[in-house]
Parts: sequence; C-alpha cells; structure tokens
Amino acid sequence: MFAVRATYHTTLRATPSQLVFGRDAILNTKFDANWYLIRKRKQALINKNNEAENSKRKEYQYQIGQKVIVRQDPSRKYGTNAYEGPYEITHINQNGSIRIRMGAVQRTYNIRNLHPYKE
Repeated sequence: MFAVRATYHTTLRATPSQLVFGRDAILNTKFDANWYLIRKRKQALINKNNEAENSKRKEYQYQIGQKVIVRQDPSRKYGTNAYEGPYEITHINQNGSIRIRMGAVQRTYNIRNLHPYKE
C-alpha cells in the first residue's frame, strides 16, 4: 500500500499521500497542492484526449424516414444477432437521440446505438 501512496502521478504531478496529507511520505517535507493548477491540467488532458478520439469519427447526418438498425445489449445470449431492425426514424432530437418506430411503439435511442441500414 505504501508503494501505491508513494507513486508519482504524472497528471497530478504529485503522489496521493502528498495530496491527502500535505506531506511527502518519504522525506517528511511539507507539500502544498495547487488544486486550481491540478484541475486545469487534468481538464486540458481530457480535452486533448477527446479531440484525438473525435478526430477519428465519421460525420453522419440521419434523415427522417431513413431506416436504421439498433445495436443489442452486449451481454445478450451468445449466437444471437448483434443488431435488430430495420426500423424507420420518425423524429431527430438536437441532443443526439433519435425516435424510431418499432411496429406500433415509438422508442428513443442515442445515435451511438444506431447504424444506418443498407439494403
């Protein structure tokens, strides 16, 4: 446990024991954490990682009336289809969700769980 508490974290630029106790675990010296800089550095790293991930995404615009397939739960029974459908889009929301018609029922899904249906 001491090794975990005394390991230097590259994003935080401190050890967990320095941040919690305000002292270094090995040298017994005082440590003042600048939480504003730590938060700022961490947010900058999050933004950088998000930009790198988003740069690989393909831009796609869904249209009302288009057919899509819905991704199934990853913990589904082995051997069943990974996708179900096709279903027709009835409404597109601005928050990244789409309403589709499944027979007489309409359900809303996030666009991450949908893929365009290719006949």
